[in-house]
Amino acid sequence: ILQTEEIYSDIEVALDTTKKYAISNIDVDHLCCGSLGRAELFVVASQKLGNQEWLNTARAQAASVVNRAKQNGAYALFPHLPNSVFSPSFFKGSAGVGYQLLRLASPESLPSVLIWE
Repeated sequence: ILQTEEIYSDIEVALDTTKKYAISNIDVDHLCCGSLGRAELFVVASQKLGNQEWLNTARAQAASVVNRAKQNGAYALFPHLPNSVFSPSFFKGSAGVGYQLLRLASPESLPSVLIWE
């Protein structure tokens, strides 16, 4: 990877934009391409860029996901189905939600499955 100021600037813009639009009430929560997948972006950014603030962002976003799930009685796993529809799968289900919450608690102990660590 080229390590130039321009690339780092682009990375910061991408992270700031993702942070700005990261969580919405109509979003899904799963690891693949939902709220917790975007939270993983911030975990990896904190590790690769050495910036603890991105890990704090990831944890805050995950806390929002957990709070929303508590209010709704379940995690949102499908965009057009009720939250009561359960999926135990990893990338688009509750197993991935659980894994990501464990990873957020101890990022050094568990690898990022989204970047094949």
